[in-house]
This record gives sequence, structure tokens and C-alpha cells, in this order.
Amino acid sequence: MRMNILIVLSIVIGLSSCESKPILKGKLTETKFDKIYLSEIKNEYYSQYLVVDSAELKDGSFEFDLKNKSSQLYFIGNGYVGGKVFVEPTSMRIQGSLTDKNSIQWEVSGSSLHDLYKEYMEEQDVVSCQHKKDSLNDLFYSAREKEDGEEMARIKKESHVYYSAEIRQRVDSLVKSRVKLNMDNAFGIYLYKSRIFFRLQPETVEDINNYRAYVSKFNGEAVNTDYFKHINNRLDVFEKCAIGAVAPEIIGRDTLDNETKLSDYRGKYVIVDFWSSGCKYCRLESPNLQKAMDMYGDKNFTILGVSSDWKKDLWMNAIHEDESYWEHLKIDKENISKIMDSYCITGIPHIILVDPQGKILAKDLREENIYEIPGKFIK
Repeated sequence: MRMNILIVLSIVIGLSSCESKPILKGKLTETKFDKIYLSEIKNEYYSQYLVVDSAELKDGSFEFDLKNKSSQLYFIGNGYVGGKVFVEPTSMRIQGSLTDKNSIQWEVSGSSLHDLYKEYMEEQDVVSCQHKKDSLNDLFYSAREKEDGEEMARIKKESHVYYSAEIRQRVDSLVKSRVKLNMDNAFGIYLYKSRIFFRLQPETVEDINNYRAYVSKFNGEAVNTDYFKHINNRLDVFEKCAIGAVAPEIIGRDTLDNETKLSDYRGKYVIVDFWSSGCKYCRLESPNLQKAMDMYGDKNFTILGVSSDWKKDLWMNAIHEDESYWEHLKIDKENISKIMDSYCITGIPHIILVDPQGKILAKDLREENIYEIPGKFIK
């Protein structure tokens, strides 16, 4: 009798163990996919994904082993067609179907984090009037296909109210309140990183220390996520390109194809102008840069244009067209991302002022600041 009890207990424990394995079981209906992919979301805004696992579809069913997967938002689909699921290493089930917008709507069970994510997205849609914006977008595209300019103009005018500062403030308030309620889990740190942190451009060490102090308040599961690591790594990068830090080295080729480095200009004040020939707003700053050159060119000062152009002829033509005859270098295309990241650049033009010791004095110079700010330092 005792032996039978032990056998039964062993079976129950074994079944319980199988059920608790961190596996995502999925079912996808009405699709011709042969494979499905689990992808990390590297950039949610630009829909950039990195495939980390794949599974064969058998009669619409598939499985992913979640044993070594971190708790985060993933994109699950065939690459382009898919939908977002907040995954955590537990036993999960999802069922999906194609929508009329060529995406997959996933119904998820077994993930409390996905429940939080879904609840937030539904609230965000209400607060941001997303359904109304989607409806107006559909009407706009329909009018464009009919080449109805009058209707397109009417729809654009009607849409303005839904993109107002008031709407943005409502969404920001929602984000902050949900982050505050979820400081101890992966959803909270995800929301902070994707809705708040990605927009930050701290300029000083003091700014960075303030952000570090806030991030240190996250606890529990949140601190074990890739989101937490990414934020702290990014703050380390921000610290290296903050005002007061030594400007990271830049190496490229000048207009005569000679190797040129930012450090070659030690001993001078240098405006470093990150630009490219195809950037309209970069080139609009050329007259302001010329004015700075006229004002300080004889006072231990120069300008170094740092181009991210791939083609030398486009770069050279732009220099001649704009008559921007100061120092220039072009970064090799394989090093562009590295240099841009080391300077925390999210868009160009990005114009900074460096002192004779190579330290950053000012950042994000535009318009009259380009020639007025150097005057505060150059005597």
C-alpha cells in the first residue's frame, strides 16, 4: 500500500514539474507560416527586432523554451507580421489570429506582466484618443487615393487637436503613474525605459546623477532585467559625453584623404559639427558656423565638420555648395554608429564646443548659439 502511495506521489510530482516548466505554447489560426520567431525588440519606435529563437508550426501549434529568456516585451511572428507579447520565464499560452491590418492579435494567459502591459496599452489608447486618430488616418489615406486634396486638408485640420500638448501631457501622466506602481517588476522598468528614458538627453554630470538616483529606486524583479542593465549602461555612455567630460576621440579622413583626429586640434577651441550632405537642417546652419569662424577664427579657434556621408563626392559637393571652407573629416561608414553612440547622438545636426584641453564646454548648439556661446569662453 505504501509503495502505491509513493508511486502516485511520484507521478503527481512529475506531472507538476512538467506543468511548471517555463514553456510558451502557442496556437496560430488562419496562417500559411511554416515558422514563427521570437524576437527581442531593439527599438520599439522603429520596429527593429532581433530574432532569438524560432519554432516550426505544426497544425498551427508551436512552442518556445523560456528557460533562459528574460522577462521582457517580445515580438512574436514571422518577421514582419506579428504582435507583441510580454514574456516571462513561466508556463505561458498564447493564441493568435491575423487582423485586417496585417498583424497578429495575441491572446495571452499565464503572464501577469502581459496583463499589466495590455491594461496599460488599453488605457493609453483611451487617453491618447488612438481610435479616433486611427479612424482619421484611414479617412486620410482613402482621400489621398482619390486625390481629394480638399478632404485631405480638412482631415489634417481635424486631427490637430488629437496631437496637442494637452494629449501628450495626459499620456505622460499615465506613464509616470504606472511606472510608480510597478517599480518592482519588469513591466515598470520596461515602461520607464521605452516611454521616458529613451527621450532623455542629459547634458551635465549633475543631470546624470539625478537619473541614477531615480533608477536606483527600482527593486525586486526590475533590477534583474535587461532593461535595467541597458539604462545603467546608457547612463555610463551619457557620462562620457556630458559637459565637462573629455570629448571621445574621432578618427576619419580629411578632404585630401589624410587621416585626421579630433585630438589633432588640442590647444584650440573647436566647434565640432556632426552633419551630412543629405541633412537639410544641418546645412541650414552653415551661415551660422561661418559667422562663428569670422568672429573667432583669429583667436585660437576652429571648426571641425564631422560627416557621416558614405559617398565622398556628395560630401565634397556639399562643402563647395555651402562654401563651408573650414576643417572637415568624414567617418568611415563602419565606424559611424560607434562614433554617434559615443557622443549620445540621436539626430543631426549635433553641434558641440570643445575647449583646448579637449573637454566639452557646450552641447546642442543651434542658430545664434553657434556664434554666441563660444564668446563666453574665448577671450
